[in-house]
Amino acid sequence: VYSKTIRRRALDLCFQRIIAEQRSTQYQALSPVNGLLNCLAIWSRDAKHPDFVPSLEGVSKWKWEDATEGIRYVGARSTAWDTAFSILALTESPAVAAGSGETLRRGYAFLRDTQITSEITDYREQGRDPAAGGWCFSDGAHRWPVSDCTAEALCAVLALHHLEDEVVAEQERIPDDRLAQAAEFILYRQNADGGFGTYERRRASSWLERVNPSEMYGQCMTERSYIECTASSISALSDFRQSYPGVLQPRIDNAIQRGVAFLRRSQRPDGSYAGFWGVHFTYAIFHVTKALRASGVSADDATLVRAAEWLVSKQKPDGGWGEHYSGCLSDRYVEHPVSQVVMTSWSLLALMQVMPRDSEPVRRGIAWLAARQEDDGSWPSQAVNGVFFGSAMLDYRLYKSYFPVWALARYAASSAATRPVSKL
Repeated sequence: VYSKTIRRRALDLCFQRIIAEQRSTQYQALSPVNGLLNCLAIWSRDAKHPDFVPSLEGVSKWKWEDATEGIRYVGARSTAWDTAFSILALTESPAVAAGSGETLRRGYAFLRDTQITSEITDYREQGRDPAAGGWCFSDGAHRWPVSDCTAEALCAVLALHHLEDEVVAEQERIPDDRLAQAAEFILYRQNADGGFGTYERRRASSWLERVNPSEMYGQCMTERSYIECTASSISALSDFRQSYPGVLQPRIDNAIQRGVAFLRRSQRPDGSYAGFWGVHFTYAIFHVTKALRASGVSADDATLVRAAEWLVSKQKPDGGWGEHYSGCLSDRYVEHPVSQVVMTSWSLLALMQVMPRDSEPVRRGIAWLAARQEDDGSWPSQAVNGVFFGSAMLDYRLYKSYFPVWALARYAASSAATRPVSKL
């Protein structure tokens, strides 16, 4: 039965949530998509509303402009994400880290200063989960932290703390209690099935997807457990447990055990893993191998061996790997006609967690990757490598920079003791 009263109450509640979202995100909103829609909602309610102009100005925070492509609006800014992975790439090899001190110090300072250290006002009334301790995908200004962004940032911070040659002065380090808070933030995102969500734990059933009002996003109505978020979270919790034994340990031990079980169950019969936030199977396997090895799973474990065998079966004749974004739409592996720098780097990073460095697939992949490096030290831009909710493709411009460095640094690392020894 249609009721004007119920409709009005529902609209009023939605409007209150919109205003709360705009204010808590410093008027940037979670993304430019909902930011612009929020502007329209405020304007339709009251064109002179005091939050309308700040909200409209907040949309400009998502604007990007350069001489090559002009003005466009980005779907998200990956500042913290890129910084964390860049630090992990540069710290993979002691020799590389030793020559990157100033870069690493500046990257560390960025992560230190962008961690969320205070809670969102009235977050429970807004239906939010706790945010303190987390890192956002971007610079943290909109205060929507994410499990895997927090996890990779925590891994990067701990990697710098573990360097033999001190890069970050003691007085500049992130306090231990803030790192423990980051670990707690990650723990809070674990679902009942052992996997981890992104912004929050799963709250509703998948039937809500049937009323998805968007025209471009799939599986966006509810949180779920994501392979990549689960893997990143396991990696970070494992690193934290090693650095701070005894701190939160019963909870962390349990979370890792459940997360590893989730990853094992998620492996497909052919040994592959399907990703959600990247293209696609090679991306997922990169994260899974990193997590399982960090948690203590041996290199000759059947799950890892099967994943490595699957990767080897997809290596191209020229030594590289290439995956086409259309596989994200069909949920199957689709080979790209051309080997890709980013997918090759992911595959090599995964294989070197399981196979010896001198194995033929690794040597061929490294040779292909090294041969594609340009005179200025960079690698060429190629096909799209990211995806958002299964259907919106994302171009991560820096993936082609730090993932190849990471793979080559791992290959060149001199410490044989840290290399896995199993063979396929």
